[in-house]
Amino acid sequence: MATPNLKARLNRDGVIYLAREFAHLLLHLALLLAAAGTLQWINAWVMAGLNLIHQAVNTLVLLRFNPGLLNQRAKLFQEGTKRFDKWFIALYLPLGVLISILCGLDAVRFGWSHLPLAFIFLGMIIYIAACALGLWAMAVNAHFEVTVLIRKEQRVCASGPYRIVRHPGYAAAIIGSISYPLILGSWWGLMAVGSLIVLFVVRTALEDRTLQKELPGYRDYAEKTRYRLIPLVW
Repeated sequence: MATPNLKARLNRDGVIYLAREFAHLLLHLALLLAAAGTLQWINAWVMAGLNLIHQAVNTLVLLRFNPGLLNQRAKLFQEGTKRFDKWFIALYLPLGVLISILCGLDAVRFGWSHLPLAFIFLGMIIYIAACALGLWAMAVNAHFEVTVLIRKEQRVCASGPYRIVRHPGYAAAIIGSISYPLILGSWWGLMAVGSLIVLFVVRTALEDRTLQKELPGYRDYAEKTRYRLIPLVW
């Protein structure tokens, strides 16, 4: 069982990870406002505020339940990171940037589309649900790495949301990506998020296959927890 080490303490690597997450938040806020051509886009500030609250809650919860994970996630690529996941990161990062720019151009600068206010509130509800699911997965899994790799000491995590689906972190990421353009009010951004969903589905399939081949006990776990991302579907 992948039990978190509660005796671990935040170190320099953990601080670097938190700083990187904050810089990522500022980058996407800057991209949104620059693409929109105005600092008065309320949706972008709401999105940034939600992200900041999410990061703060994540940090506090992980410091309490899985402090070592903050240190482990400092390095984007580590020795043993699978090649397919390097390709995933290489595609995911620029796509995220392009989607932020597209949302700003669509929702504000050119007004190509418009989403009703109800969709924006729906996006906020979806965002909160995604954050809760992702944080739950991170809190119980000592090996919730940034990229796919198999450590010698790694064990299967079958607690928390891992009792429901085998990859709750990816499920949370997919749900969260849908909420992003909804909160920003961009229909074209929502369409573009489909590319991220495809990437996560492919990553899930490749990682699951890797774990079944290389992680002891994972095949038995997969027989008990049948679904990868969506209960009763896949």
